[in-house]
Amino acid sequence: MVWTGQEIVTATAAAGDAAEVARMECETVCTDSRRAGPGSLFIALRGERHDAHAFLAEALRGGAAALLVERVPDGIDRRRALVVRDTLRGLGDLAAYTRVRWGGPVVAITGSNGKTTTKEMVAAICETALREGSKDARGRGFKQSTRNKRLLDLSHPRTLTPSLLKTHANENNLIGLPLTLLRLTGDEAVAVLEMGMNAPGEIARMTEIATPDVGLITNVGPAHLEGLGSVAGVAAAKGELVAGLRSDATFAFNRDDEWVVRVARDFRGRRIEFGNGGEVAASAIDDRGADGIAFTLQVGAVAERVVLRMPGRHNVQNALGAAAVAHALGIAPAAIAAGLAAADAPKMRLQVSRLANGVTVINDAYNANPASTMAAIDTLAHMPGRSIAVLGEMRELGAESAALHRQVGAHAAARGVHWLLVVGPQADDIAAGAHEWKKASSSAAAAALDVSICADAASAAALIMQRWQSGDTVLIKGSRGPDDEEGVRRYGARMAEVAARLEVAGGRS
Repeated sequence: MVWTGQEIVTATAAAGDAAEVARMECETVCTDSRRAGPGSLFIALRGERHDAHAFLAEALRGGAAALLVERVPDGIDRRRALVVRDTLRGLGDLAAYTRVRWGGPVVAITGSNGKTTTKEMVAAICETALREGSKDARGRGFKQSTRNKRLLDLSHPRTLTPSLLKTHANENNLIGLPLTLLRLTGDEAVAVLEMGMNAPGEIARMTEIATPDVGLITNVGPAHLEGLGSVAGVAAAKGELVAGLRSDATFAFNRDDEWVVRVARDFRGRRIEFGNGGEVAASAIDDRGADGIAFTLQVGAVAERVVLRMPGRHNVQNALGAAAVAHALGIAPAAIAAGLAAADAPKMRLQVSRLANGVTVINDAYNANPASTMAAIDTLAHMPGRSIAVLGEMRELGAESAALHRQVGAHAAARGVHWLLVVGPQADDIAAGAHEWKKASSSAAAAALDVSICADAASAAALIMQRWQSGDTVLIKGSRGPDDEEGVRRYGARMAEVAARLEVAGGRS
């Protein structure tokens, strides 16, 4: 898309030189001065540690056509500056303007766990439906209706089949979501957006920007308690999505999650329930361990067999959420099943690697909270051979952190993990939980549990390599942290370091 100077002023209520505004034309939007190129709009965001107003000259040297700023420092050409009170607000306002100008259907997904995996599943379903729709628009892809007729519009001049916009990596916050929408070209049939948060009000603002046609809350659990205080606080923050949906939108909700059911009660638009007894449900579940999981998908009166390439029974629930969203968009059940079968696990989310030495590594190191960690342990418990769990810290849990880490340790012991290796600042708490379970349990499996406390990720990997055996399955799980934080480097809170070392030593098969 191209934004004229006047459109930027209209969207953001910016003040600028009228003559220069009339000549402005921007083809891209960026917040990193190193990416400012010819024809770009550079938005100078101001954070706790960095202020991009210090890099305006660099952006101009890179070819930026305009600057969205809160102030104009000395030495900067004022004619190129568009001044707003708050550049973060301006970024969101321009994205909201662009979303309305585009006019296509938007899906918004949030939840304590599974939102990225569910987003990837929805994207895979939509891509499958679009391919099938381009061949036969009468039932194998998107159904035509007044509300989603754009999904069948295959007349775009630049593409044979309409494209899809989706959230990349961790662009799911008040900066990333607007930047995602600002990547719209106009050829997209649908936008699939992920919404993350760690404080109240953030999802409300993202919902205001994206104005979703379909909203989904995967689940609500103990995550980001440091900023939200309690699970009830998490539910209220996630519920901002429901509160912000238009009356003609659709809300897909997990009927198996009590907190989600609560926040769904006040929504008066169309609701699609997924889970046990829902309009979208699963039966005949066949857990195939590292090879994935199969189930029968029920969408209304239609049943389709689905084979997911992702392990873990919790991914059946994620698939049901994705299917409910696709059903809301008018996608046929056959295309939903085909799309789910084509979906790949996102990077570092239960990614399975089979090493040449016979060891299986499950890399789930993208992030961690109590619910996702226990779900990963449950997945490990269904794997054959000796189970090894390498667990790092779970961040942002506030006053409940120690108790929740002990709970995870106890869960690992209760699920029959053979060897538990713990890393990082909360290692003692995880180990204590496992030892407490061992003392209280009379089972042989609990008594045989081996617990090791490791100084860092490298030490954990080295210890495994000393003792691993063909047939072992190693789960790696922990919270991420910023690269420049000393504790992250010291303790390897990005636990993917363990996976990387094991894969080199064991050899990819």
